[in-house]
Amino acid sequence: MQYIDDAEFQIAIDSDAGGRIVSLKWREMEFTVPFRGQVHTHGWYAMAPWAGRVKDGLITSPTTGEHQL
Repeated sequence: MQYIDDAEFQIAIDSDAGGRIVSLKWREMEFTVPFRGQVHTHGWYAMAPWAGRVKDGLITSPTTGEHQL
């Protein structure tokens, strides 16, 4: 876990969870969703630089097959 802390902001980053921000506080107010039992339902996960990237523009679905973007 990595921490960034100053007088007004406190940030906790879970490096074991891919760099997910697990806590973001400003003046003691929490702005992240707490862990609720599933990995994808808490905190913030930065998708950069991978956001919006799909290998070869191809999406494969088990129900509808392949879709070329």
